[in-house]
Amino acid sequence: MMLSRLVAECAEVQILSQRRQPAAVQARLSGAAALLATMCADALMRLGNVCEARLWFRTAIHAADDSSDGRLQVLVRAQSAMLPYYFGDPQQTVVLTEAALAVTAAPSSSAALAAAGRARALARLGADGQARRAVLQARRMFDRVGDDDSDTAFQFPMKRMLFYLSGASTWLGDTSEAYQVQEEALRLYGPSPSVPIDPALIALDRSMCLVRDRRAAEAAVSALDAVATLPEAQRTEIVLARADDVISAVPVKHRGSEVAALVDYVRACRERSRTLAVGTAALDS
Repeated sequence: MMLSRLVAECAEVQILSQRRQPAAVQARLSGAAALLATMCADALMRLGNVCEARLWFRTAIHAADDSSDGRLQVLVRAQSAMLPYYFGDPQQTVVLTEAALAVTAAPSSSAALAAAGRARALARLGADGQARRAVLQARRMFDRVGDDDSDTAFQFPMKRMLFYLSGASTWLGDTSEAYQVQEEALRLYGPSPSVPIDPALIALDRSMCLVRDRRAAEAAVSALDAVATLPEAQRTEIVLARADDVISAVPVKHRGSEVAALVDYVRACRERSRTLAVGTAALDS
C-alpha cells in the first residue's frame, strides 16, 4: 500500500531531476529522492524483499550524498543499517552505523539512531563489552538530541530508542533489564500504535528472553500472540523471521506442543502472505 502511494512522488521527482535545474534546486531534489528511496526501501524490507530493499537503500545513499546534506547522509545510512540486522550479517550493520556516525560530528537524532543500531548489532554478534559501551554511548547521545514523541517518519523518539535497547538487552542476555525496557516501550507505543510492527518485534524480543529464562512454552505462546495481533497484511517476513529466531532458540528436546503450534502458525502466515502477493500482482496487471 505504501509503495503504491510513493510511486507518484518518485515519478515527479524523477521528471524534475531530468530537467536542468539550478544547483540549489537540484540539491533539494536529491534530498527528496533520498527520503523517498528510503521509504521505499523500508517498505520492501518489511515485506522481506531483501534484494530490492538493498538497491533502494543504495539509491538513497547516493541521492543523500548528492544533496550535500550531512544530517540526511547520516539518516539514510542509519536506516539502511537495519536491513542486514534483520536479513543478513549484523557485522554489516556495525559497518553502516559507524559510517553514519563518521559523516559529521554535528549531533542529531539520526546519529542517536545510528548509535542505538550499532549497540543492538554488537549485542547480537556477542561482542558484550563493546555492546555495553555502545549502549551507554547511545543513551548519552539520545539524551542530547533525541526527538520528542512522534509517529512522523524518520523521527527517533524515546519509544523507538527503547525498541533498540530492548534488542540489545535481549541479545546480551540481560533479561531482567530487557523486560523493564520492553514494558516501558510498549507503554509508550500505547494500545493502538500507528506502527504496530514495532511493538510486535518488541514482544518477540520478550519471547527470546523467556527462552533464555527456560520458559519455552510461554515463549512460544507469546510469540504466536505477537504475530497474531498484527493486521494480516502486516504479518510480513520481518516479523516471521523474528518468530523463527524464537523457534530456533528453543532446544529441540524442549519443543512441546506450544512450539509446534508456533511453527505451524508461522508456516500458515507465509503461505497466506504468498497468496496475498499473488492476488495483488493479478490486480496490478
